[in-house]
Amino acid sequence: MTTHSQKEPEKEQPQTGAPPVAETAQPQNVPDAQPVVATEPVPPGVSEVDTLKAELEQAKADVEQHKNSMLRAAADYQNYRKQHEKDREAWVSFANIDLFGKIIPFIDDFDKVIEHVDEEARKSKWFEGLLLTYKKLEKVLEEAGLKEIAALNLKFDPRLHQAVMEEAVEGKSSGTVITVLQRGFELNGRVVRASMVKIAK
Repeated sequence: MTTHSQKEPEKEQPQTGAPPVAETAQPQNVPDAQPVVATEPVPPGVSEVDTLKAELEQAKADVEQHKNSMLRAAADYQNYRKQHEKDREAWVSFANIDLFGKIIPFIDDFDKVIEHVDEEARKSKWFEGLLLTYKKLEKVLEEAGLKEIAALNLKFDPRLHQAVMEEAVEGKSSGTVITVLQRGFELNGRVVRASMVKIAK
Protein backbone atom coordinates (compact mmCIF):
# COMPACT_ATOMS: atom_id res chain seq x y z
CA MET A 1 0.00 0.00 0.00
CA THR A 2 1.22 3.29 -0.84
CA THR A 3 1.30 5.57 2.12
CA HIS A 4 0.68 9.28 1.81
CA SER A 5 2.76 11.30 4.16
CA GLN A 6 0.81 14.09 5.81
CA LYS A 7 2.43 17.52 6.04
CA GLU A 8 2.96 18.53 9.54
CA PRO A 9 1.57 21.89 10.52
CA GLU A 10 4.12 24.70 10.76
CA LYS A 11 5.08 25.63 14.21
CA GLU A 12 4.86 29.22 15.29
CA GLN A 13 8.28 30.80 15.65
CA PRO A 14 8.91 32.42 18.95
CA GLN A 15 9.01 36.26 18.77
CA THR A 16 12.36 37.69 19.60
CA GLY A 17 13.66 41.30 19.72
CA ALA A 18 11.70 44.53 18.96
CA PRO A 19 8.26 44.38 17.40
CA PRO A 20 8.09 45.01 13.68
CA VAL A 21 8.07 48.68 12.64
CA ALA A 22 4.99 49.80 10.83
CA GLU A 23 5.53 51.42 7.47
CA THR A 24 5.41 55.24 7.62
CA ALA A 25 3.37 57.11 5.10
CA GLN A 26 5.39 59.04 2.59
CA PRO A 27 4.84 62.84 2.75
CA GLN A 28 2.65 64.17 0.00
CA ASN A 29 3.22 67.44 -1.83
CA VAL A 30 1.11 69.97 0.04
CA PRO A 31 0.83 73.46 -1.50
CA ASP A 32 2.36 76.30 0.51
CA ALA A 33 -0.09 77.88 2.84
CA GLN A 34 -1.03 81.45 1.88
CA PRO A 35 -0.32 84.11 4.53
CA VAL A 36 -3.38 85.28 6.29
CA VAL A 37 -3.86 89.01 5.92
CA ALA A 38 -5.12 90.56 9.06
CA THR A 39 -8.02 92.85 8.48
CA GLU A 40 -9.20 95.50 10.82
CA PRO A 41 -12.44 94.65 12.45
CA VAL A 42 -15.39 96.53 11.07
CA PRO A 43 -16.93 98.73 13.73
CA PRO A 44 -20.46 97.84 14.69
CA GLY A 45 -23.07 99.49 12.52
CA VAL A 46 -20.61 100.07 9.61
CA SER A 47 -21.00 97.93 6.54
CA GLU A 48 -18.14 96.68 4.40
CA VAL A 49 -19.32 98.97 1.58
CA ASP A 50 -18.99 101.99 3.83
CA THR A 51 -15.52 100.89 4.81
CA LEU A 52 -14.48 100.53 1.18
CA LYS A 53 -15.93 103.97 0.39
CA ALA A 54 -13.94 105.50 3.23
CA GLU A 55 -10.74 103.84 2.01
CA LEU A 56 -11.44 105.08 -1.53
CA GLU A 57 -11.93 108.65 -0.30
CA GLN A 58 -8.69 108.44 1.67
CA ALA A 59 -6.85 107.16 -1.41
CA LYS A 60 -8.26 110.06 -3.45
CA ALA A 61 -7.12 112.53 -0.79
CA ASP A 62 -3.61 111.03 -0.83
CA VAL A 63 -3.45 111.28 -4.62
CA GLU A 64 -4.60 114.91 -4.50
CA GLN A 65 -1.98 115.71 -1.88
CA HIS A 66 0.80 114.20 -3.97
CA LYS A 67 -0.51 116.04 -7.03
CA ASN A 68 -0.43 119.38 -5.20
CA SER A 69 3.08 118.67 -3.96
CA MET A 70 4.25 117.99 -7.51
CA LEU A 71 2.57 121.17 -8.78
CA ARG A 72 4.24 123.24 -6.06
CA ALA A 73 7.61 121.70 -6.86
CA ALA A 74 7.12 122.48 -10.57
CA ALA A 75 6.10 126.07 -9.76
CA ASP A 76 9.14 126.52 -7.51
CA TYR A 77 11.40 125.26 -10.29
CA GLN A 78 9.85 127.66 -12.81
CA ASN A 79 10.32 130.56 -10.39
CA TYR A 80 13.93 129.53 -9.89
CA ARG A 81 14.52 129.46 -13.64
CA LYS A 82 12.93 132.88 -14.10
CA GLN A 83 14.96 134.39 -11.26
CA HIS A 84 18.14 132.80 -12.60
CA GLU A 85 17.45 134.21 -16.07
CA LYS A 86 16.68 137.62 -14.60
CA ASP A 87 19.92 137.60 -12.62
CA ARG A 88 21.86 136.56 -15.70
CA GLU A 89 20.35 139.35 -17.79
CA ALA A 90 21.11 141.86 -15.04
CA TRP A 91 24.70 140.65 -14.87
CA VAL A 92 25.06 140.98 -18.65
CA SER A 93 23.46 144.44 -18.58
CA PHE A 94 25.79 145.80 -15.92
CA ALA A 95 28.92 143.77 -16.59
CA ASN A 96 30.52 146.70 -18.44
CA ILE A 97 29.46 149.46 -16.07
CA ASP A 98 33.05 150.09 -15.02
CA LEU A 99 34.12 150.29 -18.65
CA PHE A 100 31.45 152.88 -19.42
CA GLY A 101 32.54 154.83 -16.36
CA LYS A 102 35.97 155.14 -17.95
CA ILE A 103 34.56 156.12 -21.36
CA ILE A 104 32.38 158.95 -20.03
CA PRO A 105 35.34 161.33 -19.36
CA PHE A 106 36.17 161.16 -23.09
CA ILE A 107 32.64 162.30 -23.81
CA ASP A 108 33.28 165.22 -21.44
CA ASP A 109 36.37 166.11 -23.46
CA PHE A 110 34.34 166.10 -26.69
CA ASP A 111 31.78 168.38 -25.05
CA LYS A 112 34.46 170.87 -23.96
CA VAL A 113 36.11 170.94 -27.38
CA ILE A 114 32.83 171.47 -29.19
CA GLU A 115 31.78 174.16 -26.70
CA HIS A 116 34.94 176.22 -27.21
CA VAL A 117 35.14 176.07 -31.01
CA ASP A 118 34.47 179.54 -32.44
CA GLU A 119 31.90 180.30 -35.10
CA GLU A 120 34.41 180.47 -37.94
CA ALA A 121 35.92 177.06 -37.09
CA ARG A 122 32.48 175.50 -36.94
CA LYS A 123 32.19 176.01 -40.70
CA SER A 124 35.34 173.97 -41.42
CA LYS A 125 35.47 170.38 -42.65
CA TRP A 126 37.43 169.13 -39.67
CA PHE A 127 34.70 170.33 -37.30
CA GLU A 128 32.06 168.57 -39.38
CA GLY A 129 34.17 165.40 -39.15
CA LEU A 130 34.52 165.87 -35.39
CA LEU A 131 30.76 166.20 -34.97
CA LEU A 132 30.16 163.15 -37.17
CA THR A 133 32.61 161.06 -35.10
CA TYR A 134 31.04 162.31 -31.88
CA LYS A 135 27.52 161.42 -32.99
CA LYS A 136 28.62 157.94 -34.05
CA LEU A 137 30.22 157.38 -30.64
CA GLU A 138 27.04 158.51 -28.87
CA LYS A 139 24.93 156.20 -31.03
CA VAL A 140 27.10 153.17 -30.27
CA LEU A 141 27.03 153.88 -26.54
CA GLU A 142 23.26 154.41 -26.59
CA GLU A 143 22.72 151.10 -28.37
CA ALA A 144 24.79 149.48 -25.62
CA GLY A 145 22.40 150.90 -23.01
CA LEU A 146 24.19 154.13 -21.99
CA LYS A 147 21.88 157.15 -22.00
CA GLU A 148 22.13 160.73 -20.84
CA ILE A 149 20.15 161.62 -17.71
CA ALA A 150 17.61 164.36 -18.37
CA ALA A 151 18.08 167.30 -16.02
CA LEU A 152 17.62 170.80 -17.49
CA ASN A 153 14.40 172.54 -16.39
CA LEU A 154 13.35 169.48 -14.39
CA LYS A 155 12.78 169.18 -10.67
CA PHE A 156 15.94 168.28 -8.79
CA ASP A 157 16.11 164.53 -8.11
CA PRO A 158 18.82 163.48 -5.63
CA ARG A 159 18.90 160.00 -7.19
CA LEU A 160 19.88 161.42 -10.59
CA HIS A 161 21.31 164.86 -9.95
CA GLN A 162 24.13 166.33 -7.90
CA ALA A 163 23.46 169.97 -6.99
CA VAL A 164 26.68 171.96 -6.51
CA MET A 165 25.29 175.50 -6.85
CA GLU A 166 22.12 177.45 -6.11
CA GLU A 167 20.96 180.69 -7.64
CA ALA A 168 17.82 182.74 -7.35
CA VAL A 169 16.25 182.99 -10.78
CA GLU A 170 13.08 184.90 -11.51
CA GLY A 171 10.36 182.67 -12.93
CA LYS A 172 12.01 179.46 -11.74
CA SER A 173 10.60 177.55 -8.80
CA SER A 174 12.89 176.41 -6.03
CA GLY A 175 14.66 173.17 -6.81
CA THR A 176 14.43 173.48 -10.59
CA VAL A 177 17.60 172.62 -12.52
CA ILE A 178 18.65 175.77 -14.34
CA THR A 179 22.09 174.72 -15.60
CA VAL A 180 23.79 171.40 -16.34
CA LEU A 181 27.45 171.72 -15.46
CA GLN A 182 28.34 168.12 -16.31
CA ARG A 183 26.14 165.58 -18.01
CA GLY A 184 25.10 162.47 -16.16
CA PHE A 185 24.58 159.00 -17.60
CA GLU A 186 22.74 155.81 -16.73
CA LEU A 187 23.27 152.27 -17.98
CA ASN A 188 20.08 150.24 -18.46
CA GLY A 189 18.38 152.27 -15.74
CA ARG A 190 21.29 152.29 -13.29
CA VAL A 191 23.07 155.56 -12.63
CA VAL A 192 26.69 155.48 -13.75
CA ARG A 193 27.29 159.14 -12.96
CA ALA A 194 24.81 161.69 -11.65
CA SER A 195 24.34 164.98 -13.51
CA MET A 196 26.19 167.87 -11.91
CA VAL A 197 23.73 170.77 -11.87
CA LYS A 198 22.88 174.26 -10.65
CA ILE A 199 19.41 174.67 -9.19
CA ALA A 200 17.14 177.61 -8.46
CA LYS A 201 16.67 178.76 -4.88
